[in-house]
Amino acid sequence: MANPALSKELRLATEIEIYKKFSIPAACFVFGLLALPLAYRTGRGSRSSGFAVSIGVILVYYILLTNGEETARVGKLEPWVAMWLPNLVLGAFGLYLLVRRNSDKPIMWGGLDQWLRKRSWLNPKNWRRSGSSAELPAEPAPASPSANGGPHVVLRLPRLRLRFPNILDRYVIRLFSGVFALVVLSGLSVYIVADMADRMDDILKNDANFGVVLTYYKYLSLQIVFEIAPIAVLVTTLIVFGILSKSNEVTATKALGISLFRIAIPALFAALVVVAISGFLEARVLPAANARVAQADDIIKGRTAARSYRRADRQWLFGQGRYIYNYLRYDSASQSLNRLQVFEFDEEDSFTRRLFAENASYLGDAWLFENGWVRSFDGGEVLDFRTFDQPVIDYYPETPDYFESEYKLPKAMSYRELKEYIAELEGSGQAVPELQVELYKKVALPFASLVMVLVALPFSFRLGRRGTLYGVGIGVVLGMVFFALLAFSSTLGETGALPPMLAVWSPSIAFIILSIYLMLGVRS
Repeated sequence: MANPALSKELRLATEIEIYKKFSIPAACFVFGLLALPLAYRTGRGSRSSGFAVSIGVILVYYILLTNGEETARVGKLEPWVAMWLPNLVLGAFGLYLLVRRNSDKPIMWGGLDQWLRKRSWLNPKNWRRSGSSAELPAEPAPASPSANGGPHVVLRLPRLRLRFPNILDRYVIRLFSGVFALVVLSGLSVYIVADMADRMDDILKNDANFGVVLTYYKYLSLQIVFEIAPIAVLVTTLIVFGILSKSNEVTATKALGISLFRIAIPALFAALVVVAISGFLEARVLPAANARVAQADDIIKGRTAARSYRRADRQWLFGQGRYIYNYLRYDSASQSLNRLQVFEFDEEDSFTRRLFAENASYLGDAWLFENGWVRSFDGGEVLDFRTFDQPVIDYYPETPDYFESEYKLPKAMSYRELKEYIAELEGSGQAVPELQVELYKKVALPFASLVMVLVALPFSFRLGRRGTLYGVGIGVVLGMVFFALLAFSSTLGETGALPPMLAVWSPSIAFIILSIYLMLGVRS
């Protein structure tokens, strides 16, 4: 810092890191001070709400920390203020809550506290109470045969008592829905905060306005919910049945002669609903939403290349000079373009030349075109047309870096569009196992929610009264194992070591076999 040769940006970054080394360890004391009044509970069964509050406190802290760091990095705030402000804000709030608790006052102001208490749907304690005091409808008494000419023989046929949803089903589904919403909201918040911290530098550097950032995260949240849905179902199942076991409700249902497998039916139904919603998002919503995400991401990162976003399998890109490029696919590994067309214009924006090539490869300073033709124009008149069977070298200002993008092609396409795109590429002689893997994932990932609930049920029945946090830990570990297997098998599928369908579905098959094995040892 004392070196006068250091630039202003480097000096600010150094000061920020110095103050951060002291402010983050001090946050342990701040979190402890804030946790004391928040952890005080008058009732039982408040671990789920405590988990939600802890996630919220951590998010607030890191939002203040990351935003303060980026603000100080551009010189709009002193480094020591930016790094210590989260501790000061949360510490002052913790002291305020501690004083109110010490005076036997609620942590919120009286009016707000009474309003929240009246709204039972905002109180997690009431999620499990609603419906629990309801009585089962009494069976109507069988009508006795009439003495005056009535039948003397009554034939009774057995009735299947598989009514769904009954009171128990609605009770479990209501609890499942509340916990699932909480888990999804927590995962979505963590994902967005982490992504925003990573992109804050680009947002400030490229002066992206609030509308662009809001559009980016509004549409990105749909993809995030789709990706975390299987983990959310897994964690929710473990939490729900952990709560039911903790309150002895599972024991009570078993004492009434209701099997554990019957109790699991509402969870399976809820998982099927999640599968249907995920499938709808993948088929109807995500292709268009991911195109909007890519468009906003280009603005946030300051990309000046103008490209099309509506048809992801037909790329249009404006060149740096008087060129427009159209291509079917760009392969970043070989730095080649498939079915490339180049439209050239003169200084008066008149169309002068069109080039087509089945394949174009970059040689380091020029492009090598294979199997194509060139047509020249003067106004509406064709001046020249020639084909070439031998490779031709030509020079264009655009390099492979200009065609590189974080824009994920399969995510912006529906299942049908991607399937037709793969068929077209294979028809041109290209093997595209990586795209086939993405095609099968569009079906396998929504189905993974049902797989997760099948695996979570035997674990949740075995957890017993160990608590919801234990279930959260088991759920996170199982989710990490599943997606690690999926990533490993997908890599094998992309390299051709496994058939793409087997590579994508093998983790789900393995987890289904595991769930069947664990279910055999459950005392229902």
